[in-house]
Amino acid sequence: MKNLQLEKRLESIPAPIAAALRQLLRRSRKVIFVRGICGVLAVFVGMILFAMGVDAGLLIVSPVARWILSVAIYTCTAAAIYFFLVRPLARSYTLAGVAKMIEAHHPEMQERLSSAVELLTTVDDPGLRGSQKLIDALAEAATDDARKIRPKNEISMRLALPFFAAAMLFILVFAAIFAISPRKASFLLARAAAPFANLPNIMALDLEVQ
Repeated sequence: MKNLQLEKRLESIPAPIAAALRQLLRRSRKVIFVRGICGVLAVFVGMILFAMGVDAGLLIVSPVARWILSVAIYTCTAAAIYFFLVRPLARSYTLAGVAKMIEAHHPEMQERLSSAVELLTTVDDPGLRGSQKLIDALAEAATDDARKIRPKNEISMRLALPFFAAAMLFILVFAAIFAISPRKASFLLARAAAPFANLPNIMALDLEVQ
């Protein structure tokens, strides 16, 4: 429903402005999605490493303690999915708000873009909007501004860099642990991810029956 309303309003503004706003919206959601995926991955792998470390360091025997660790992993991951992906992607944008995002990086536009969008998409009575000639002149100037917009320059993928760096750090640590001791790492991972499995603690790997 919101997307339909947005498209109807985009139809009422000049094509170059509408195209620039559409591209910026897509770019914004793409950056949010990449940042969110990296954030969720960082939380999930980080919690797995934490659970494996606690299990190895404290030699957990109690099934209850194992369940608590595993539930913490999945709860934190679910919370990360909500905060990093669901909530940001569900956020609705107004056309004027997107235009103001652009103008924040381009003070030389002097708010022509957002003013034009607001005037061309308003549902107010035409008599309250002012002179149509002035509105047309403003829209023409805003159209020229819109043609200069480059979405990649307006919203950089660098916004996702801290989340990407955190995810890569945890993944590298995870890979290093598996490279050093694949058998123990696999065992600890199974205990962390599947608390319902009837697995002994890490000391069982060092036992030999003769």
